[in-house]
Amino acid sequence: MDEECPTFYKTLDIYRRFLECMRSIEYKDVADSIVYFLRENENEKPKIISIGRGRTGLSGISGLQELYNYTEGTKYEFIPYSMEKDPINRYLRESDLVLIESGSGRTKETLDDFERAIEAGANCITIVGKEDSEIYELSEKYDFPRIVLEMEKTKDNERYSPMGSEFEFKYWSLLRCLIPTIVDKLELDFLSETQRERLNLNKNDLFESCLKLYEENSKFLSEIEDENISNWINRLTDRYGHLVLDGAGQSAHVAEQFEMRLRHLGYEPFMHKDSNRRVYRKGSCYIPVTGSGNTSNLVKRARDDAMKKGADVMPITANPESELANLVKDGYTLYIPVLPEFREYLKNHSSDERISPPKGHISRIPLFETNTYITTNAIVSQVAENEGKELRYMERSHV
Repeated sequence: MDEECPTFYKTLDIYRRFLECMRSIEYKDVADSIVYFLRENENEKPKIISIGRGRTGLSGISGLQELYNYTEGTKYEFIPYSMEKDPINRYLRESDLVLIESGSGRTKETLDDFERAIEAGANCITIVGKEDSEIYELSEKYDFPRIVLEMEKTKDNERYSPMGSEFEFKYWSLLRCLIPTIVDKLELDFLSETQRERLNLNKNDLFESCLKLYEENSKFLSEIEDENISNWINRLTDRYGHLVLDGAGQSAHVAEQFEMRLRHLGYEPFMHKDSNRRVYRKGSCYIPVTGSGNTSNLVKRARDDAMKKGADVMPITANPESELANLVKDGYTLYIPVLPEFREYLKNHSSDERISPPKGHISRIPLFETNTYITTNAIVSQVAENEGKELRYMERSHV
């Protein structure tokens, strides 16, 4: 029998290949530069600034906030900062470390900020998708540490990961694999010894071990059944109301990535935190993203706000037995498979809405969030295929 969502599964395969392509990345200079910066600024709480735009910037600040979770309360604590997200404090100083992120290597606002950072004498690290670009050439001129996340130029990639999606995902994954190396070099706690052993993480090469872990984790996405994803997509798109996405911690960043992509398709999505978010009504839909499915604020919003006003609730979770899954109708929950040894942990794990967890807490690896990132991009590809929306249509809504 033919698949109802062939584009969805093709996209999953392509994103898994993106992970495989990252094995040859020369990451050590960048990792060492971040470690050196934090050591040189012990107890001073310096700023590390992401100046990327759109989903690239979102991947950057998300990674910085994850790194902050490990350094909070230590002598290496720093301030994670997004140039795009903060409309007021837009100064760049000599004491800052600035991440210059751009898939094209030509993003005007990012290039302008890069030049300002150089003028201020700030420390800079460059992550681009193209070596043949103004940002890369400027980085080379000043001999800043740099990484090129090369993008494959194929028709399939343009169709299944349009408008920089390949770079944004590779950048997200790069930071998730870099952070354990940075934390280890700073001699901070990264998981317990038991957790490292269970996840088969090699202390001598944490970057490679983490990349393999994410690759292995992504294989479980094949467990998503065709009929289930087809029905979930139809319920999401066959409505006349607006969409509201929500999450806590890293899940909130994945939800916002999804919100941006849905807007490119012509839908009317909001994040729960948006000040201009519309009131729920019949036909609206609340989409909470949570690994455990038990995050208290999301459960309350679903039950006491969205559902009371007649809106649908369609959770994205790794826990099919969660409070949110039990709250909604059959077929309204999108289950994200992850490594079996991680599933039990997620059932008992819940997040709050702080940027960082309570002190003394050891952060978990964002396996659920990364698989959700892949899945939501695959959903966007399938919706675009279903509705006949080509790249040039989506580019009209792209910032």
